[in-house]
Amino acid sequence: MARRIIRLPDRWFGGQELDSVLGGNPSPFSKEVDAVEIQVPKSCALRIGVCIRLLSMANQLNAIGKQVTISFEESQTGAMTYLDRMGFFDNLHENVRVLPDRPTITARSRLGGTNLGLVEIEPIALNGYDRTLPRRLSDTAARMHTSNEVGRRLGDAVFTVFSELIGNVYEHSGTELIGFAALQSYTNSNTIELAVSDSGVGILATLRPALQQRRHQYAQLDDAELLYRVITEGVSRTGDSYGCGLWASATQALAFGAALEIRLPDCRMNFIPMKAGYDKGTIAEGAHRLPHMEGTHVCFDFRLDR
Repeated sequence: MARRIIRLPDRWFGGQELDSVLGGNPSPFSKEVDAVEIQVPKSCALRIGVCIRLLSMANQLNAIGKQVTISFEESQTGAMTYLDRMGFFDNLHENVRVLPDRPTITARSRLGGTNLGLVEIEPIALNGYDRTLPRRLSDTAARMHTSNEVGRRLGDAVFTVFSELIGNVYEHSGTELIGFAALQSYTNSNTIELAVSDSGVGILATLRPALQQRRHQYAQLDDAELLYRVITEGVSRTGDSYGCGLWASATQALAFGAALEIRLPDCRMNFIPMKAGYDKGTIAEGAHRLPHMEGTHVCFDFRLDR
């Protein structure tokens, strides 16, 4: 059996860089791997979408019997402090080993809700979640905008986006593992990132069979092309665009110039907003070159200057 070591970048990074370090052989999900160590350098800085994606991955690996270790070079500053504050360790399975030590009393448990610019990592279980979460997310987004009127509309958009994404978790997840949501404001880029992650089979795994049953013209498209049609046309299992959570979310987010990243089990795509919508020419990354990871992981970067 093999031990797979994954070393995260020693700098600020997002989803594309995460997939780069996860690539290579053997895959942490492969049968030949029995132990996975995620090494976090001293100067590693993770965006919130990456945080909940890593959290989902660690819990997934633990669920299939891998010995998972997350080792930090520095425990008093940097990434470990940030993850502790955001609630990463509150939601990490107890069997996942943390070095040098897992916090016994987390910063999230002491300080949660005191920073007006973020909503810490919240669990989304299939049997329910905190019903105050959508309003907390939308209120946080609204207060970050300098215009009260625009902030109100931004908050309404975030409320709708989150509600639709939660619908996706319930409809397409197909797993007992808990999903996650979080929101973080970034003053340097004048953006707010809303991220939702689940550990299910992925939206296309439930969509494609439904399209095949209906003999839909898109049933044979590859993952990247089908995902693009979902985002831009609202392709859904029912044939009704209003039943497609990702399409509805993207439509709301586009008004605020929100960039969109979607990571599926074997496909990641980045959509950059254009005046006419998420144009096909804005697809930055396609399918079939990524390490496998279960679930649907979605990040919206809302601009605060719209």
